[in-house]
Amino acid sequence: MKILLDAMGGDNAPKSTVQGAADAVKEFGDGMTLALLGDEAKIKAAAQELGVDLTPFELIHCTEDVDMHDDPVKAVRHKTDSSLVKGLTMLKNGEADAFVSAGSTGALHVGTSLIVRTVKGVKRPALATCMPGKKQPFLLLDCGANAECRAEMLNAFGTMGSVYMNKVMGRKNPAVALVNNGAEDTKGTPMYREAHGMLKANPAIRFVGNIEPRDIMAGEVDVIVCDGFVGNVVLKLTEGVAGTLLGMLKDIFMQSIVTKLCYLGVKGGLRNLKHMMDSEEIGGAPLLGAAKPVIKAHGSSKAKGIKNVLGKTQAEVKEKLKKAIEENVGIDYGKAKTYTVGSWLEVWMENYAKVKLRPSTFKTSQGFLKNHIKPQIGSIPLADLTSLDLQRFYKHLLDGGRVDRIEAKKKPKGLAPKTVRNIHQMIGSAYNLAIEQKLVSRNPTQGCALPKVEHKEMKTLTADQLSAFFQEARDSGVYELYYLDLATGLRRGELLGLKWTDVDFEHGAVRVQRAISRQNGKVVEAPLKTKNAYRTLPLSADAISVLKMQKCKVGNSEWVFPSPTGGPMSPDSVLHTLQRVLKRAGLPRIRFHDLRHTFATMALQNGVDVKTVSSMLGHYSAGFTLDTYAHVTTDAQLKAAQTMGNILSRAV
Repeated sequence: MKILLDAMGGDNAPKSTVQGAADAVKEFGDGMTLALLGDEAKIKAAAQELGVDLTPFELIHCTEDVDMHDDPVKAVRHKTDSSLVKGLTMLKNGEADAFVSAGSTGALHVGTSLIVRTVKGVKRPALATCMPGKKQPFLLLDCGANAECRAEMLNAFGTMGSVYMNKVMGRKNPAVALVNNGAEDTKGTPMYREAHGMLKANPAIRFVGNIEPRDIMAGEVDVIVCDGFVGNVVLKLTEGVAGTLLGMLKDIFMQSIVTKLCYLGVKGGLRNLKHMMDSEEIGGAPLLGAAKPVIKAHGSSKAKGIKNVLGKTQAEVKEKLKKAIEENVGIDYGKAKTYTVGSWLEVWMENYAKVKLRPSTFKTSQGFLKNHIKPQIGSIPLADLTSLDLQRFYKHLLDGGRVDRIEAKKKPKGLAPKTVRNIHQMIGSAYNLAIEQKLVSRNPTQGCALPKVEHKEMKTLTADQLSAFFQEARDSGVYELYYLDLATGLRRGELLGLKWTDVDFEHGAVRVQRAISRQNGKVVEAPLKTKNAYRTLPLSADAISVLKMQKCKVGNSEWVFPSPTGGPMSPDSVLHTLQRVLKRAGLPRIRFHDLRHTFATMALQNGVDVKTVSSMLGHYSAGFTLDTYAHVTTDAQLKAAQTMGNILSRAV
């Protein structure tokens, strides 16, 4: 990790920066590379005076210097060879991982905004400093970068501060408060009242309301938000009060022998207090919202302060805050308020699901929305839905979510686990869209515990059963339909979607290009399930003969298996026919899809490789086929192992 240090920045530079850099390398040197930017002659002179070896450091000579009295904008635009501007430029160009400076706050802020730029969604970076509190340290921002702010900026500060405390300081669900002259929501200037409303509505943070100045140092909250003017006053007032109080205590203890003896009893505690209040211990303040790590050290920092800020920078760089901040800022909370879970799902259904989903799947999703989602969680504001809300919703669906219908009276009251998982997937997709549209910052479906799906037992017909099945199919006049399905493994809709234009008698092949389904009570053409389902299958000589017989039966119909009215056959019709044939043949009841399983199982058992079977079935991968027919492939593998064992045993 390479860190750039502005060696000329600060009241005590370059001695403080050179000594601080040397101390940092000793304490945090593992994996840290430091480059010192500034007047090379002055840096070397300071090092010689301090007895510091500059060998571990890269020296980058700069001919200009940004003074504390320089106009920030002019300094950044015109002093391009200064240590501050050059360092920021190198950081932008990817020549280092972070930049640290104790120089002009204004110039650093302007330079960061103009050169390094900000994270997407952040208008202005904010100085964030960690301050000691009675209960625990807290983060104060902005503490000096933006003297005047708009409400949306304070809202962004709250989000960035929350992310920082979570990612860098390890605080779970950090509490965020807004500095104000009263705890009531109505207190403060119009800007602060507006900011209060935005922070309160921000789903990315845990906002606990206003905090009065007297309560700041209690350390009861994790992040305290304010504009840069107020923050800088709070910061410097705190430092001044701490120094004054410690001095006053020292005077009191030095008054007499008795007070000196008392001092001995509390010496350790006072030392700890001084340590807590020492700005040198805190190190620097990151410019949160910068596209790359930029750290501002205290202008009066001595070597100790520079050392600590470099160590802190190393830790912050490792956290990669940019992505985390990007995910949480820029949310359009005003627009988000206009949507409930139900209304947003309707938007998602109409504009996205309708385009992507198959008509049958879309209709099913409409039923989920109407019958389950809207009645139970539809009125919840889009940004307020939690994982716990969803978990309770799923439990309700599993326990008694079935819609009361006459035909469903004998069925279980709860929905099937697979149905609940489908509803979960639907909500998750809608929230992913909401994240893309900057309406919410998180997807509440993440982290939910979903019910396990018990897969239905796969049933197949044996070779002996097939003989009885085909005999009854001939007698019932539907032999050709079921023979072709067992010869190709087609899905029911794919089989019924075949037209004679799809059959190539000359080359012995059939193209699968459409499916037949029932939608809104009508039998209609529909696209295939996946892109892999569009395929061309070879036909055996027997299958071609069967198809020729079928063509003689149907005459001039364009459909291979037409209905009595001339159109495509209904999917329900072939299922009813199947059950009738099975019953008459004395065979167990199976699903139509089990004919497809029969094809695949027999093919695998008779030596057809998995990849070939997968392509014939129209699966998206051979891995899926392996998972589906693991029991078959396991037997085949065992036979292969036994065969190889026999071969090898003969060779030994």
